[in-house]
Amino acid sequence: MPTDVSEPGVEDSLNTSMTLESGLVVDLRTNFVLPVELQVDSEVTTTGVLPIDETVDTSGVTLTSVGSTSWTLTVLTALTTEGWVYAETYTSTSMVTVTGSDGSMSVHTTTYDYAFAAEQTSSQSTFTLSFHLVEEATGSFDEIWETPASVPGGEGETESPPPVGSGVVHWLWSLTSSNDSSFTYTADQSSGATTLVSWASTSSDSSMAGQGTYTVALPGGLLSGTSVITNSASETQVLHITETLGADGIWVITAGTASGSGSSELTSQYAAVGNYQ
Repeated sequence: MPTDVSEPGVEDSLNTSMTLESGLVVDLRTNFVLPVELQVDSEVTTTGVLPIDETVDTSGVTLTSVGSTSWTLTVLTALTTEGWVYAETYTSTSMVTVTGSDGSMSVHTTTYDYAFAAEQTSSQSTFTLSFHLVEEATGSFDEIWETPASVPGGEGETESPPPVGSGVVHWLWSLTSSNDSSFTYTADQSSGATTLVSWASTSSDSSMAGQGTYTVALPGGLLSGTSVITNSASETQVLHITETLGADGIWVITAGTASGSGSSELTSQYAAVGNYQ
């Protein structure tokens, strides 16, 4: 059964050593060497399904998660006239439905995969490790509020009771995020140059929409109305770094770019009708 693999970002490239699902260890700043016992022509594919059934209590609300994660691991090794080629791919998809004792509900879908490819020849050693993670979620919940009938005053004080009101807002929300990263290590024996190129991109989109009704009792009358609220936001970031190993054994950043953008929008509408005597 594969073990959990966390997907690193470019910021992890400063000290990244990770264990792949096959059990092999990859250090982004060190030449990858395939163990001698694995240097044979072979291709193996393994699949599995992991059930998810969890219940937790959060702030007095019981949340029950039910779903599953399916995964596939493929490992390929091929010998060449000058060395070997090794490739490993892993993909998993999780689908989970979360229901709350407060009536809330959400559906979560997560897709995670990575690809590792390494090649050893008489003149060059290189490998590329790339990750892809997409998380999508949609849900709903009700927000219920009430205004107390009165607020007691202190001794000798007189307070008018506030308006008595109640209302409910039904919220629909969605969230999508994507994280991609790749690392390419190249060691050229003929030139002696060793480089590491790191790239990462993240993006997210979120939205919330609420529709509600409310009533407020005022002296001599009743006020009732509706409300509509929408909120959305998006963000994108991209980072690209090239590093070179110096003769002193120290890695130096020789090139790098970063960019980002984002937006947000909030709208609200209210309507009310009152009856007074």
